[in-house]
Amino acid sequence: MNNIDQQFVDVDFTKDPNYVCGYTGKQSELAAKLCRYEDAAKVYTDAEAREIADNLAKTSAGMEWLVAAIKNQKQEGSCVGNGSTQAFEIVQGLKFGKDRIVQISAMSLYKRIGNSAQSGAVVSDAWDELEAKGVLPLDNEENKKRFKHTHPATGFSKPLPNGWEETARLFKGLEASVCDTMPELLSALCNGHPVVVGREGHCICYVRPFVKDGRWAMLYANSWGDWGIGAGDHKAGFGVDTETQIKKSSDWAFAIRSITAPDFQTERT
Repeated sequence: MNNIDQQFVDVDFTKDPNYVCGYTGKQSELAAKLCRYEDAAKVYTDAEAREIADNLAKTSAGMEWLVAAIKNQKQEGSCVGNGSTQAFEIVQGLKFGKDRIVQISAMSLYKRIGNSAQSGAVVSDAWDELEAKGVLPLDNEENKKRFKHTHPATGFSKPLPNGWEETARLFKGLEASVCDTMPELLSALCNGHPVVVGREGHCICYVRPFVKDGRWAMLYANSWGDWGIGAGDHKAGFGVDTETQIKKSSDWAFAIRSITAPDFQTERT
């Protein structure tokens, strides 16, 4: 990627006064529950990863093309819910194709892991809930026609619908792995596994590694609406972390490797 607006590179989220940034927790809180990425999937050498990243760039095959919509947490501290459900949607796209992605309600996850609209949440709790109970589809018109239960993207005070677990269990996390080294982060993205990252009081979703000026960088989908640079089909919504930033502050990350989700023929019952 060239000519990247520097204001969206290595963003210090904790200093941005316009958004509420959630508490993202520490790697140790889930490390004992999940296997390391290097124990679950292929980890590449730096040279191998660079070759794959170069090919992803040349062929426009990065996961930014599987972002169905840029999420917007507005003034709520629901970044962990947004980053996690963004990754969940990408895995759907990898499994079924972008046109079959069921957009997910970040709030249906955040309500169960946050204490208030602006409290933020612990990243490890997001995977616990995705695996245990799943999440609800977003309350858009298409999903309302197809599924018994849906939920909005924002609005912490709105209760989950009665019997929500019936639909949420259709959208559950099956396999995830802890990534706390550069080789694991790079390899997860090269293997087509989106990475949920907690850093500097915020949560984002890494979608593609690339090399800029000889050093690694990561393209990520943020949850601040039209903020940021364009990528994939979107005119804005993405940011970039450089190698220095990744090593400094990506102290909590997990790659989603497998989910359960209904196929495209699922209808409301």
